[in-house]
Amino acid sequence: MTLQGSPSIDMLTANMDGSRILVVDDDADIRILLSDFLEQHGFAVTAVADGVAMDQALAAQTFDIAVLDVMMPGEDGLSILRRLAASGDLPIIMLSAIGGDIDRIVGLEMGAEDYLPKPCNPRELLARVRTVLRRNRRQTSEPQVPAGQRLRFAGWQVDMGVRLLTDARDNVWFDAGMKAVQEKIDQQLPNTINLITPARNPQAAHMLVESYSAVQPPVFWLADIRTGKLNKVGESHAAIKPAEMGGQQFVRYKARDGREIPALLTLPAGASPKNLPLVMLVHGGPFVRGTEMGWKAQAQFLASRGYAVLEPEYRGSTGFGNAHFRAGWKQWGLGMQDDIADGARWAARQGYADPDRICIAGGSYGGYAALMGVVKDPGLYRCAVDWMGVTDIN
Repeated sequence: MTLQGSPSIDMLTANMDGSRILVVDDDADIRILLSDFLEQHGFAVTAVADGVAMDQALAAQTFDIAVLDVMMPGEDGLSILRRLAASGDLPIIMLSAIGGDIDRIVGLEMGAEDYLPKPCNPRELLARVRTVLRRNRRQTSEPQVPAGQRLRFAGWQVDMGVRLLTDARDNVWFDAGMKAVQEKIDQQLPNTINLITPARNPQAAHMLVESYSAVQPPVFWLADIRTGKLNKVGESHAAIKPAEMGGQQFVRYKARDGREIPALLTLPAGASPKNLPLVMLVHGGPFVRGTEMGWKAQAQFLASRGYAVLEPEYRGSTGFGNAHFRAGWKQWGLGMQDDIADGARWAARQGYADPDRICIAGGSYGGYAALMGVVKDPGLYRCAVDWMGVTDIN
């Protein structure tokens, strides 16, 4: 893949570290509620009813944090807190149905990290769990992941990887295990972009894979982590035949002031790419990323009817550096419009387009550009198609 412009980055982990939470509460309904909610947010939860079951759970595995009820039959929560505080450094959040200050003060002085009254809002508990975990991780000198597998970016710490958008989307893994998984999937699906989304629960046995290309609409697979087997679970536009789809390529051309304009060119399948009718397909926004490599319904529909399609990332589009973005400020109908017209003329000079058969089309800002195109360059375009276009910028 060719890296074009400044890539955008999506962190692949909302809570991918798989933090383990021990919930100790004699109320079964609360155990179920908290377990379900915390697991939905990526945590591995073990829920028990009393101190005996808690000791068994602690003997079987380690935990990153405990949520402990004060009022329980048998050994009460404060006694359990005292034991835990004396035996280790497991951070604890106390829960209590008692509204007074005494238990809260005693619990905090005995070593609890935080204290919540019951009933509590699960979202507030989630926020407090994350806060306690962040605070304790900052205080931990021994890293949990080798330094080479950790990215620090804008105050965030990410251990798995990132998803980049350049010409196309791509996963870049810092974790050696995920690199191996990606390689195995790419071997099985060699002609497509294969985006892996790990499960929020790190103990899950499957991962979701979205597979697509310029000619193949997205297909979704479940990848078995243990065996590497792929099972198809769904697909978009199943009737599409990739062999009949037009090819794509990212191109760059010079605008009249010398600025380089990225664009995506789609050409009809099987046709000689010479002197074709051309549609300048203008993205909306305008201050957004317009397009990327991958199957696109509008462009492929037009290509299937024999048209070449050029989708310019005119100045003001994002994803190609701050200078390119800022160059579009206050350029509606001016430099932005010229970038589109210069793309049409470039395609004609390259021989892709018949200069007498060029159309401009788009929605939202693209609709505005289509209307403005036939006003500003009436000799360039034979037609204009506008949908949802802006017609009064005042």
